[in-house]
Amino acid sequence: MVKGLRRRGLKLTHSELAATLAVVLGLLVSGAAFALSAYTVSPLAAPIALVGITFAVLTFVRPAIGLAGALLATPLEIANLNVLSGAISPTDAALALVAGAWLCRALLRPETVAKPAVRDLPVIVLLMIVALGIGKATDPTPVIRVFVVWTLFYFAYLQAQTLTTREMKGVVGAFLVGAGILGLIGTVDYLRSGETGLLAGGETTLARAEGTFGNPNSYASLLVLALLPGLALVIADVRRAGWLLVPAAGALGGVVFSLSRGGIATFVLGLLLLLLWGRARWVAVGVAALFVALTLANANPLIGSQQFEVVGQRLSTLDSQQFEVSDRPRIWGAAVDMAIENPFIGVGMNQFQFEAARRGVVTRGEPFENAHSIPLSLAAETGILGLAAFLAFVGQLVARAVKAIGAARGSTEYALALGMSAALLAFMLQGLTIVQLRTPILAGTFFVLAGMLTALADRVAREPVTARAAPAQSFREPALASRESPF
Repeated sequence: MVKGLRRRGLKLTHSELAATLAVVLGLLVSGAAFALSAYTVSPLAAPIALVGITFAVLTFVRPAIGLAGALLATPLEIANLNVLSGAISPTDAALALVAGAWLCRALLRPETVAKPAVRDLPVIVLLMIVALGIGKATDPTPVIRVFVVWTLFYFAYLQAQTLTTREMKGVVGAFLVGAGILGLIGTVDYLRSGETGLLAGGETTLARAEGTFGNPNSYASLLVLALLPGLALVIADVRRAGWLLVPAAGALGGVVFSLSRGGIATFVLGLLLLLLWGRARWVAVGVAALFVALTLANANPLIGSQQFEVVGQRLSTLDSQQFEVSDRPRIWGAAVDMAIENPFIGVGMNQFQFEAARRGVVTRGEPFENAHSIPLSLAAETGILGLAAFLAFVGQLVARAVKAIGAARGSTEYALALGMSAALLAFMLQGLTIVQLRTPILAGTFFVLAGMLTALADRVAREPVTARAAPAQSFREPALASRESPF
């Protein structure tokens, strides 16, 4: 074969020939694997595997790409793969690859990653308590799943702490684009359903926007997590980030038509936090003036809209009388009883339904799956110790938010810190009535935003006081040469 190639004018060394044969052999093996997977599994199996391998390599080289890709994939939540007692979505899988990249870097290049520290003790204690609940659980499989998934999300949290400001902007932008697509899907489905009415004075809905989630409250929570940092980024630099208003409109439509009272209310509260920023207040005044002008010109699209009348009627039920017809007080009472009876490690993660069935806390013959409150759910399922660990972690995030926000008013970092703080505030407030942490994509996103906020606070602590005292001259990003990632 070598002589034949040389007769044709191709002079190959033995190493070049070996490389050529290896490529040919690799192509033959790849073709055979593709054909086999197409017949035995699915024609998409091999392409998906190739995409996964490529994504894993890119994530190891540039972790920001992995985090951005994970959050951009949120509209694919419906494409789940069953694992243990639940399913894993593309976003969950991508965050798991980010965690794997962190592990590889921690072993091969430890100087390039954020490592577990004493300050992470609340998260580590919470994970330990979740693990201890495996032996106590009625069904240990979901407990194992939560422990594994949350541990991976903790690694992703550590990885997010290595991002530069420029990389954070990319991650936030990608998240808003994904949320915009997801919001548009839900909005279109809701408007096309033709079932935009309400029953029982607004307490019961006929249809709601839920995108690919199947749960409108969790759906709204994810969109709010993307919207608030994204809007802050637009306000900081409208010339470069103004195009993000397009996906922001889609995400906002999803929040509104989800008819999630908690989602809409906490989004508004998050916007109020953004108004701490003088530039955000001017934007708010401009938007209000525009709506006033449209109303005076009889061109306001919201006035007379049947869909927005439904939203208004739905929000009008957000009062104290709701608790008179809601099952939540009964569920919360059961959660408190469980926490008192199991104060140390609780009844086990995702075991609330078994205890609810034993206590007769049911609806339509089925037990409630959770306590409809993050604090009470954690108290019941991880005990008082688990709840204390989680609240300690939240307290740390509050302190880091205050430090980051107070460091550089008018800068891109300030906008990101304020936007992510508003998003986490909205998440925790809505968590008083639903348990978003049960949904892996929401738990993972919570950890990623917490990691980026931690990075901003750490950056403030490392900077000289004189550097932070200098007022920002513009809304452009300051020089970050000393903070650039080595990758």
